[in-house]
Amino acid sequence: VQFQDLGENWCCPVCGAGKRMFKPLAGPGSVKDDPSV
Repeated sequence: VQFQDLGENWCCPVCGAGKRMFKPLAGPGSVKDDPSV
């Protein structure tokens, strides 16, 4: 399953964080584009 295909109510099975807490590592909106990360 690709990340974008996960439902909005998905939670990480390891840490319990919701999908909105994650950022992509590459591409538009990624941590690579955000110097504050």
